[in-house]
Amino acid sequence: MKAILAFAIISVLFAIASAQSVGAGSGALSISNLVITPNPVVAGSNVQVSFQLYNSYQYSLQNVNLYLEAPYPLLNYSPVSIAQISSIGQGLYGGVGYYLTYNLTLPKNIPSGVYTMQLYATYQTTQTTSTGAYSNSEPVTAYSVMPITLHVIGEPSISVSGSASSITPGEPFLLNLNVQNNGYDTAKNITISIAPTSSFKPIGTSTFSIGMLPIGSSLTLPVSMFASTSIENETYLIPLSISYYSELGKEYFENTSISMSPLVMEPNISISLIGSMPPMLYSGYNQSLAFAIVNSGTGLARNITVTVSPSSNINLLGSIHKFFISALPSGNSINENIFISANYTNSTKGYILLNVSYQSSNYKNSFSKSYNESLYLM
Repeated sequence: MKAILAFAIISVLFAIASAQSVGAGSGALSISNLVITPNPVVAGSNVQVSFQLYNSYQYSLQNVNLYLEAPYPLLNYSPVSIAQISSIGQGLYGGVGYYLTYNLTLPKNIPSGVYTMQLYATYQTTQTTSTGAYSNSEPVTAYSVMPITLHVIGEPSISVSGSASSITPGEPFLLNLNVQNNGYDTAKNITISIAPTSSFKPIGTSTFSIGMLPIGSSLTLPVSMFASTSIENETYLIPLSISYYSELGKEYFENTSISMSPLVMEPNISISLIGSMPPMLYSGYNQSLAFAIVNSGTGLARNITVTVSPSSNINLLGSIHKFFISALPSGNSINENIFISANYTNSTKGYILLNVSYQSSNYKNSFSKSYNESLYLM
């Protein structure tokens, strides 16, 4: 609102100047001994613009109105008001040590570049006209436009996000860190450090370096991580520390974190007979049976135990009647074999009872099932 009001005032002043005889005295003011602090100007900093005014016209200037205009977002972020000076004589206004000063605050998101502000001045002065041997003096309204150039250096701004295609409790996984420069200056000597937690830990190095990242650029860092067996279906934070430098050598540091939401999937173990040798079991003879242990679920199965129990007319040969599998990934299977014999009996049927127990990948859930596989005796 302040910037709109000031613009309206300066527009009125120039309208008045245009309505009167403008010409003599215009361009009389110029900027002398310009001082910009700091220089170069860095985005997000406070800037002081100091200067002196020099009147090159033969007469003094009266009722001087000064107004500073600049492209967005310089003065939109830090508006300035109109300055008024009652009179400016010939030469350097106010003497050697007298400076006019504007204090500006630049936004952090201003892009690097050269910005030209305009200092507008409207005033009244005297114009002399000659007719033959006679001269006549009359008041006139005039103006001057004085450019002030700022060389602005933008600020870099590094952001980091993370993603992983799958996370299994108690297993390593690949964390992809997306590093992006969302700022307005090149970021140099970027260092990203990952802090271990009770849920996620880096495997090997935990600190990564990037030489430079231009404005708007991004890259992906693959990081080997290990997930704790205790993770569940919830959101976890992985702490990061990020440090980097601007082109001018200014250091930036930030402690942040990325969020990970693992989805712990459930396993599903099933058992089925897949073959026998010989194909038929005769009373008083031996046979080899093969069965498949299959994980058709979407999660890793742990601590799988299969116990084999035969019917009364079937004998297990050897000492193996229990199998243990520490882990079986989703979609995988393992084949096992047992040896049996059939007793001499009038029964033509027997069976093998297969009991299976297992746990989810984070050991939080336990499961058990039984499968009764029928056998036909000859």
